[in-house]
Amino acid sequence: MNLSFIKKGYVISLLFYLTVALIYLGDVAFHPLTKHIGGNGDPEQFMWYLGWFWHSILNGQSPFTTTYLNYPSGLNLMANTSLLAEGLLFGPLIYLTSTYFVYNLIFFLNLMISALLFESILRMLGIRKWLSIFGGVLVSMMPYTTAHLSGHINLTSTVVVFAIIHMIISAAVKGVKKPYLYSVLFGLLLAFQFYTSSEIFATAFLSFAIVFVLFLLFYRTALFQFLKLFSWKCYIILVVSFVILVSPGLYYLFFGPYFNISGQVYQLKNVYVNDLLNFILPTPVHELTGNTVNQVTAFFTGNFAESNGYLGIPLIILIIFFVQHQWNNQIIKILSVFFFIISILSMGSYLHILGLTSTKIVLPWMIFEHLPLIEHALPSRLMLYGDIAALLIILIGFEKVLKKKKRAKLYSAVPFVLLGIVAATWFPSVPFMSTSQPAILKDISAGTEIYNELKDRPTAIYTDHFPTVMHLLAETGYYFPTSDVYGFTKKDSALDAYRDSLNYFSNDPNKISAEFISSLIGRMKVEKILYIPIKTQMSNDFLNNLNSLLGKPIEGPNGAVLWNVPSDLANVSFEGDIYNIEKILGKGPDNRHWAGKQWSIRAKNKNISVTLTAPPASDMPNGVSINIQSDNSSDFKTIHLNPNETVEITIVNESIKFEAQEIFVPNNTSHNGDTRELSVMVNIN
Repeated sequence: MNLSFIKKGYVISLLFYLTVALIYLGDVAFHPLTKHIGGNGDPEQFMWYLGWFWHSILNGQSPFTTTYLNYPSGLNLMANTSLLAEGLLFGPLIYLTSTYFVYNLIFFLNLMISALLFESILRMLGIRKWLSIFGGVLVSMMPYTTAHLSGHINLTSTVVVFAIIHMIISAAVKGVKKPYLYSVLFGLLLAFQFYTSSEIFATAFLSFAIVFVLFLLFYRTALFQFLKLFSWKCYIILVVSFVILVSPGLYYLFFGPYFNISGQVYQLKNVYVNDLLNFILPTPVHELTGNTVNQVTAFFTGNFAESNGYLGIPLIILIIFFVQHQWNNQIIKILSVFFFIISILSMGSYLHILGLTSTKIVLPWMIFEHLPLIEHALPSRLMLYGDIAALLIILIGFEKVLKKKKRAKLYSAVPFVLLGIVAATWFPSVPFMSTSQPAILKDISAGTEIYNELKDRPTAIYTDHFPTVMHLLAETGYYFPTSDVYGFTKKDSALDAYRDSLNYFSNDPNKISAEFISSLIGRMKVEKILYIPIKTQMSNDFLNNLNSLLGKPIEGPNGAVLWNVPSDLANVSFEGDIYNIEKILGKGPDNRHWAGKQWSIRAKNKNISVTLTAPPASDMPNGVSINIQSDNSSDFKTIHLNPNETVEITIVNESIKFEAQEIFVPNNTSHNGDTRELSVMVNIN
């Protein structure tokens, strides 16, 4: 048995890291099957992803796409950070335990292994044992990690980043005995990170590129010496192994069905950035805060999970001290310049102070935010690498100071106290946030009356918190597809309106009318309607409308309700660029609204009259031409409407597609901020 791990004293280290993990887990450590670390929302989404990989493989489906969410339109999982790597590795455990347990386990193992790797890196750099252990403790409670533990396990799963750094340092210090195997493993790690988070993969690539350039500038001999450790064959093996592994994922990411990242914007620009004051002010995820500080940090844009700039005044002082006194050391110089660059980049394209931004103060992120993959990264998250660099600066700095002291043990008390102060300023809020399974989900557990009605039945779920329901869907073994979705999907204005109503995003009474509900059923092609109120109940009018439309439901003891959809239910449904459909479905001539470039209207088991009205001459002086095509015909006809002219079209139990040849943008004439591309107004009688 190999006892080198024990001989090197890592068992003591594990006890320290276990303590940190238990501080984060709190009560979750005693209930790992029914509670999870973090808030509710994104964690449950990731739980669904964790179970999907092996479910799809075992059932002959694609691990990259699914129609079990956003039914029948589908979802591109590669474009939604689906944790395929963790799903491959940990998915089978879900069959033996629960999604909550696997989610907690991934957090636990990532913290423990990352801390051990960082400690090992420090030891290889010649840093004494106790300092290295302290470094492992600090890296396990980095402000970046604490912030994202609220729900972003894809971003806190950084063990691969530390493993790559470990491989590089190990090769530089000890050399490489099996370079070909090293190249394959390096490519495997890169691919694993890509399938964990393409964003972290992209930002890690950017960070290593910056470090490479800095070594060229300040420590060229060491860089060339490292590169010479490997033959050209090794580099080819690395690239080929990586490309082979990530090719399927890259295809679905850029060209996959349903939705891909090409030409898409995931998050608003200039929002999820680090405020200048965030570097010295902690957010509520840290223990060292208070009402006054919280009132200040509330002005930061984005949210606290994305406010990743916090370092604390003690750490900033230590960084300044070591940079000033050890600037002649090439490693300190490279790390300090890298830290400064990353900190600046993390503030985004424009400087934010107390949430206020001026487009006059442009920052360097402007250069990088249009690069492939990087363009979808949130700048604030770059502080993952900033935190690592900051710790390396002060730990290497302390080691060099202690080596110069004749009585190093006596002077060790000083760095111990100072590092303790840094740890205190980084300490997470206790008890750290955790989430329990809502009792209402028991109504849909295996063997219940509602559960037995749902197998393979496409279902629309009315709920005030669908991410929580995603955990249920995974726990039931993806028992049925649902029209709901929590993620990035292809743009469809009509579908967005239906989804909003499913998730309580609108209090508009028109969206709970029988006409709108039947329209939603027709568009989403569902056979069941499931009502799962997690925290907020819908109105009695909503329930009465469903009862009158669909008949008597099945009611669970904890509040879940299930309706069966009659196959002959008459409805009018919409697809594409058509807006305010709840108003269009209303009664009277004033109940009309705009359509855009392409849309369709479907009448099932009923006849309807659709009135199209051209906009006034002030918007479209030459009128508008519309291509019209029935699903029952391969031909289309074109009609032209002069300004304010109307035309009536009858739809008899079929679907009609419309495509406008001309459009206008209201903001171009009215300057009202409305940037939609519009063509005609639609009314249904």
